[in-house]
Amino acid sequence: MRKFFLHLKNFYREIRARLAFVGVSDFEPSTFDGLKTRKYRQRRHYLRHQRAKARFVLGGYRDRRYDHFRRNFRSARWLKEGKSVLCVGARFGEEVKALRDLGHSAIGVDLYPGKNNPYVIEGDASDLPFFEGKFDICFSNIFDHILEIEASIGEIVRVLKSDGILVLHLNDQVARDFEVQSWNDPIDMAMLIGRLLNRTPLIDSRDTFIEAVFNLSP
Repeated sequence: MRKFFLHLKNFYREIRARLAFVGVSDFEPSTFDGLKTRKYRQRRHYLRHQRAKARFVLGGYRDRRYDHFRRNFRSARWLKEGKSVLCVGARFGEEVKALRDLGHSAIGVDLYPGKNNPYVIEGDASDLPFFEGKFDICFSNIFDHILEIEASIGEIVRVLKSDGILVLHLNDQVARDFEVQSWNDPIDMAMLIGRLLNRTPLIDSRDTFIEAVFNLSP
């Protein structure tokens, strides 16, 4: 009987995973040079597709992700004591927990933070649920999963203080199952964001990604 219910559970899990790709199309050239964007039949298909990654892919390796963020944040020159940090696309909140454990004030937002998440609230990068000028710093490493790049940049600028800082972690982004944006060179992507912000990023190359820091000070 236990085997039967386990088989039934796995069967429904597979069905739900397959449904996540209904209305999801392939990548097409974006309006931005060097960028390819996945097409969706409707916005609800985008939301369901992205939420599915958290449900079916990101359940494991939480300790590894936490250690990764804590190690990188400890050496971050842009992270000063007493600053408020918004983490966009924080999933289950490993980066938020790392920031709090290091003594910083942080909150995350994600399309699917899971139930009773003490670190992350539900929200969309293109429509952030915060007042204007609330945060000193915005951190994100999920721009490959953001559909509306310009709208999301506008929202980040809105919730940051006038002298705020945007920090992005970007890597070589190939098109896989759940990615929304695809680019060949992370530096090119950083420069694209810089053009939208009218700022030149300070870029630091790491082992597997680059860190692009944008200072919004006038």
